[in-house]
Amino acid sequence: MYISILDEIVDDSDEGRAEFRSVMRQILWTAEPLPITSLNMIRQHFPMEVSADISDVVGFMATLLSGTTDGVTPIRPLHSSFYDFLTDASRSGPFYVDMADVQLNLAWACLREMQKGLKFNICGLESSYLRNSEVSDLEKRVQDCIPLHLSYSCRFWAHHVGCTSFNSYLAEELQAFFSTEYALFWLEVLSLLKFSRSSIPALSTLVEWLKHSCKELSLVASDMIKFVQTFGLAISTSTPHLYLSALPFSPEKSLLLCKLIQKFPNIAKVSNGHVTHWPTAQHLRGHTGQVYLVTFSPNGSWIASGSHDKTVRLWDVHSGMQIGSTLEGHTATVFSVAFSPDGRFVASGSKDDTICLWDVHSGTQLGCSPLQGHTDSVCSVAFSPNGKLIVSGSADDSVRLWDVEGGVAIGNPMHGHTDVVSSVAFSSDGKLVVSGSYDRTISLWDVDTGTQLGDPMKGHTELVRSVAFSPDNRWIMSGSEDNTVCLWDAFTHTPTGSPFQGHTNVVWSVAFSPDCKWIVSGSQDCSVWLWDVHSEYHTDSRWIVSASLENTISLWDTHASSKMAAALSGNTGRVFSVSISPDGSQLATGSEDSTVCLWDAHTGSQKSNLLKGHTDSIYSIALSPDGNLLVSASQDETICVWDAHTHCLRGSLIKGHTGGVRSISFSPDSTCIVSGSEGLPFRGHTEAVYSVAFSHDGSQVVSGSADNSICLWTVNTGRMIGKPIQGHTGSVFSVAFSSDSKWIVSGSKDNTIRVWEVATG
Repeated sequence: MYISILDEIVDDSDEGRAEFRSVMRQILWTAEPLPITSLNMIRQHFPMEVSADISDVVGFMATLLSGTTDGVTPIRPLHSSFYDFLTDASRSGPFYVDMADVQLNLAWACLREMQKGLKFNICGLESSYLRNSEVSDLEKRVQDCIPLHLSYSCRFWAHHVGCTSFNSYLAEELQAFFSTEYALFWLEVLSLLKFSRSSIPALSTLVEWLKHSCKELSLVASDMIKFVQTFGLAISTSTPHLYLSALPFSPEKSLLLCKLIQKFPNIAKVSNGHVTHWPTAQHLRGHTGQVYLVTFSPNGSWIASGSHDKTVRLWDVHSGMQIGSTLEGHTATVFSVAFSPDGRFVASGSKDDTICLWDVHSGTQLGCSPLQGHTDSVCSVAFSPNGKLIVSGSADDSVRLWDVEGGVAIGNPMHGHTDVVSSVAFSSDGKLVVSGSYDRTISLWDVDTGTQLGDPMKGHTELVRSVAFSPDNRWIMSGSEDNTVCLWDAFTHTPTGSPFQGHTNVVWSVAFSPDCKWIVSGSQDCSVWLWDVHSEYHTDSRWIVSASLENTISLWDTHASSKMAAALSGNTGRVFSVSISPDGSQLATGSEDSTVCLWDAHTGSQKSNLLKGHTDSIYSIALSPDGNLLVSASQDETICVWDAHTHCLRGSLIKGHTGGVRSISFSPDSTCIVSGSEGLPFRGHTEAVYSVAFSHDGSQVVSGSADNSICLWTVNTGRMIGKPIQGHTGSVFSVAFSSDSKWIVSGSKDNTIRVWEVATG
């Protein structure tokens, strides 16, 4: 049918069909339907397309498309099958429309349209004392001053950039745009259009698209992300404060401020106390009372929070701005919030004894009234994995199940606890519920029957604050006011061992890793601990050591509020490598000045004179697992072995490499060393080897290289296992084995971290 219609209305010359395909290509891949006028305004900037007027092509297609007879109605297909037909070469034949370079054309055109149409104070706002919502005619101003094609360009340029492969000419166009005040004009328009939240995803798309190209532009885009994260709420509330507050109060080192401050000479300047760098964390401000619980949406893009101010709020993770209106319905403190598995709904439990269900997208409460049935505060709520049920735990000592669709309680309250039910959770199959209580016990419930399974689990000596199921339903975990974490067998209801001890105050929150190997716990002692499920021990991880191109080493105490315990100065050149002894008592550093320095980790004092033996920069050092030896690798193509106690050189220099030695590592038993350079005897890489590491059983070695690959080697034979592992698009700077030697993790110049399975590569 479509073939017959198009045969009649489309010029059958090569030029006519080329114009048809070109116009339909633009219409098909425009991110939202636009009218003829807007399509033509954007099309005039296309650098690589057939010259054609939209109306000349679609004017005779009223039987197939809407909006063909005027310039204001968006063009849409009368039936979606028409677009399917055009993009299916086997059906459409000579009328087939491929994507070709349309995304590049649209990206380019959007940028040019913004350069043409954007300007300072585009809607002529007279005062910064008014919120946007208080400008009575703002909607009309926006409609009059921001035409649809400019609005489209501001909202969708990043979409089109992200859909095209890297292009140096487009990158230059982007560089020109974001190096000028047009970057702020773009943010201004987004604020006026109520689309400020879209700016961070757009800038993130730009950073990803640039990858390793145009470093300066990538840094500017990253700086703008921080700018919006910090000032987004102010900008979206009152657009003039983009210029009057946000820009001048940006940190001194902000690239945006440095580039654009001269363009706005009359704005305020910070004369004293100007911060230097962007804050490391976003602060989501809006609640007027204590925030009791926060949770991520399943896709990680939103946050829900419940507060003492009786409200629930939704937040955009990228921008830090509140989404929609505040969710108001409770009459007392909101203790608990939870997203449904599909992210469409939020449930909240309150001190007013009720549960509210909210539609995330409309911001409205579901049902005529909250779910009622508890006779005291609702302390915890959770959705079942299929999203059809909610479980709640209450200060009335009961657990209840609720039907989400019907908004009614299912069965009777589940009684068994003798005090407040503080935490509830579903098993991953939705068949069981676990509850933790102030009565110091954990109970398991059958969802179908509502009955308690077995006896309560006893072991904690104080009230239970948090419970969780492992993803495989094998384990239950609990955190308590006795400062411990307990792991329970979900089938036998017995503890798997002694409690995990380490916290010095109440354990408020516990969670499993998706692979069930790790537990994380958060405590009132201001710490987060990571626990190995199988070995039942934790790693102290108190100290972090860092090396700087400023020739200093810093030792950081993760338990101290001030963080930095000591700044160690001794090397006279840049410090390229640091290593800490297994017992944490000493540090070793390797420097550009060709020396090794040993330090007392507790006092920060230098333990000996600089160890000299190399004649060029030391790129890598390592202390042996038994703490007796220290090895250093240098650009002078040699390796030195030092006695870690006497600080004397053991034997002569190890020679054999034909290029600078970039990486060195000990075997687990401290008897072997592996080193990587341009001349590694285990040949397989085609460029310099930057990192090497032994497996934990000492049988294999992994190496990462400037050729973007990872190689696995058998220690006994020196032969490569399989082929090089490919995937990174930049040099591999660091590699390491997991504790069970089943996985490899790698870090690369391509800004990614990848995890590889040893067995399959």
